Amino acid sequence: MMKVVVSASVGVEPTHHVEYKPLLDKALAHAKHRVSQCIIFQRPQFPRATLNPSIDVDWVSAVDNATPFHSCVPVDATV
Repeated sequence: MMKVVVSASVGVEPTHHVEYKPLLDKALAHAKHRVSQCIIFQRPQFPRATLNPSIDVDWVSAVDNATPFHSCVPVDATV
């Protein structure tokens, strides 16, 4: 089973920004459970976070290279 974390590189607050990627790296270093990949959305208005090629994947690259797995299937909200 593949375990993935999806995150932005930076969080945008009303008065400042928070660099998520370093926080994520520290959290993963302390985590008991390991993840297969981290998909990181690089916010274009901020400097790019440094990605670790052994685990991190750039969101835009992943989406650009993705092929659909299944068609969308509508389901009732009560299911």
